[in-house]
Amino acid sequence: MNNYLWEPDRRQAPRIDLLMALRGDLISVNEAARILQMSTRGMMVETTVPLSPRDAHEFRLKLNGHPLHVKTRVVHSRMTVDRDEVTYVSGLEFVDVDAASAGKIEAFIAEQQEAARERHAADE
Repeated sequence: MNNYLWEPDRRQAPRIDLLMALRGDLISVNEAARILQMSTRGMMVETTVPLSPRDAHEFRLKLNGHPLHVKTRVVHSRMTVDRDEVTYVSGLEFVDVDAASAGKIEAFIAEQQEAARERHAADE
């Protein structure tokens, strides 16, 4: 018997899966982070250190060649173990995003969505 209770997606902005390698730097501990998904409201990252839900976390990103500094807060986090490797996958919400940074994020997401549409059309 399946005990999984389905709940509707509560996201206010759809996420895109990043098919390209996108790295960010977690500034507080000078740690690299792998960005797995992104939306206009936040991102999902994989790190080798846990991110405290009590603290704000600042990241340095490079989107379409444009440097970007974003402040985030942890919405959810989980630990994953693969053989001897432990990583942490965290859903982060952007906080205090200025208009210029929001524009860079929106442009990056639009470019990724267009590239995905082109790949899908080429596969048909």
